This record gives sequence, C-alpha cells and structure tokens, in this order.
Amino acid sequence: MVRPTVSLRTRQQAWYRDRVAMNQQRSFFYWLCCFAVLPWGRAIAQDITIQPCSFNGGRWIQTRYVPEGRGFKLDWSDGPKMTYTLAKPDDTTQQVTDSLGGKWRYNKSTGDGGFTLYNAANGNRIICAQAQNAGELYSITENGIGPIKLGMTLLEAKRAFPKATFSRGSDGEGVALVNVNTKESQVMVLYAGEEYRDKPINWSKRISSIETFSSHCSTKLGVRPGGLVAEAEKQYGKVRKIIMSEIEARQFVEFKNQPRGMIFRIDYSGVFAAGQSETLRYRPDAKIYSIAIQAR
Repeated sequence: MVRPTVSLRTRQQAWYRDRVAMNQQRSFFYWLCCFAVLPWGRAIAQDITIQPCSFNGGRWIQTRYVPEGRGFKLDWSDGPKMTYTLAKPDDTTQQVTDSLGGKWRYNKSTGDGGFTLYNAANGNRIICAQAQNAGELYSITENGIGPIKLGMTLLEAKRAFPKATFSRGSDGEGVALVNVNTKESQVMVLYAGEEYRDKPINWSKRISSIETFSSHCSTKLGVRPGGLVAEAEKQYGKVRKIIMSEIEARQFVEFKNQPRGMIFRIDYSGVFAAGQSETLRYRPDAKIYSIAIQAR
C-alpha cells in the first residue's frame, strides 16, 4: 500500500496539535459522576490501571488507563489527557474517535494486554504495553533495538546500555555472538562478525545484526516476541510465506508490509506439506519467536 507523503513540518505540527489538545482536554462529566454516584465511582477506580505508553516511538511514559463509558481515557504522567470512544467495545481491532473528533485505528493485543492507536490522517501512533513491563520496554526499529544501533562497535553498545551485561554467546551453528542481559532477563543477542566463539569479545567489531527473543522489545506497531502471528498480520498485512531453514529447521515468516531489514522467526508452528520447506499456513496459536534486524 502506498502512503501519502507527509512533510516533516506537517507531521511536527500534527504531533504538537495532538499533544496540546490531549493536555487541555478535561472530563468534567467523569468527575461529576464519580462524586454523585459513589459506588459507580469506586467501580471505575478499581478498573484504572497504570501502563507504560509511547507516543510516536518516543520514550515510555507512565500513563493512567481510565475506563469511561464506551471507551477510555489516557492520562499521561507528563500532562496530556485524551478520551477515546470505541465503536464496538468487545472488538480487538476497530476505529475509535478521540474527544476532538480524530479517527484512530485501535488494535488490542490478546497476548499481553497492550494496545496500539494509529491516526492515519497525521501519522501519529500510540503504543501502550502491559503494566508489569513498565520500565523494561525497548523499541525495535529498522536501525536498532533500544539504545543499541546497527553499526555501533561493541564497546559503543556497552557504553550506550550501561545497566546491561555483555557476555560471550553462541548458537547451534557455532557462530560467535554477544548476549546482552539485564538483571531481569536476556534482552538481545548481537552479531559483529567475530570468528571465534571461544575467544574474548572483540570490542572494536561493529554490530551487523541484532536479534531479540524478549517480549520486553516491541516494534512501533506493538509486534513483539511472544505475540501471535495472527496479531502481527493485522499490523503488517497477510503472511506472504513461511520458510523452513535447512540448518536446525528454523522457521521464518514474511508479511506483506513488514519493515525492510526486519526478520520475524516463529515458534516452529508453520504447517508444511511433506517434503516442502515453504508454506502459507500456520497453527492458530503460532507465535513470533524472535525479531531480528540486519544491516543493509
């Protein structure tokens, strides 16, 4: 699908308008109801959750999710607020309308409790993740994952991600890799063209590939390891093919509109005919196993 070209200035103006409008919006009716009908106010309070949300791929910000009528309000900790009305409260994918009449595509992830909002008119995008992942989320782009970018030396990557530990790793093919871990879990694996897996890390080597198996890493559209392939299709278009590699029989899925340089591996859930290594079919519970990016 060809998207209309929007100038940087136009996108910046739209971004500013949305953020200012969100900051100015207040819901008098909501607070009136809370005080006038106390039991209902208590029920609302019980449904309020704190979720990390990101606006246009920016930093993750703690945000209050407040159910309101047929929709919800997002109350960002840095000031902005906006209410969104759902057309069909039970649908995971649908159009929603904000308080100013803006139209957004709403997609709820059935796997991790998060959701995305996309405004096709101005290109603005909001991603909200599950509350328990607050502070541990890293954006996957075509150029990097979190603070680590393709083309960095391993030493530059270590300095860019000081809270992580870097250690020698390898895979089933014996390739020399570098594991990047935080206290909580492994975040990603780096490949920098090192030849020997049994030698110390060569910090001068430049990163040419990054792969993550962690659900704490997410693309701008909310696709992440552990998410359903069917959910990813809603963001990147129908599956074009699923292929199985000769070594270790790894399975990779390609979507119609996926970002360039991004590789999606699935959890051995492709359905292949006997003797075939390519298919369009997958099990209903098929999940994204890892997401990798490579230098082009």
